[in-house]
Amino acid sequence: YEALSHVWGDPSKTKAITINGTPFSVTGNREAALLRLRRADTERILWVDALYINQVDDVEKSREVMRMRAIYYGAQRVVVDLGPED
Repeated sequence: YEALSHVWGDPSKTKAITINGTPFSVTGNREAALLRLRRADTERILWVDALYINQVDDVEKSREVMRMRAIYYGAQRVVVDLGPED
């Protein structure tokens, strides 16, 4: 897998997306990063914190944040997205 490190963007401005049939609500920056990084010709497995960690569950979030170092370390590659050019 690859891990995505990115600028979250404005949390009050979200977009609805669907990944493998599962709906998610993401910030505009995250949606743009995912669109830029997707590949039309092959599958790409990306670990994205906001999609894998329940952001409204403080217990889960605390536990998973402690694991993020290992997640990034174990990734084949870490992709950094700084957001749109402004």
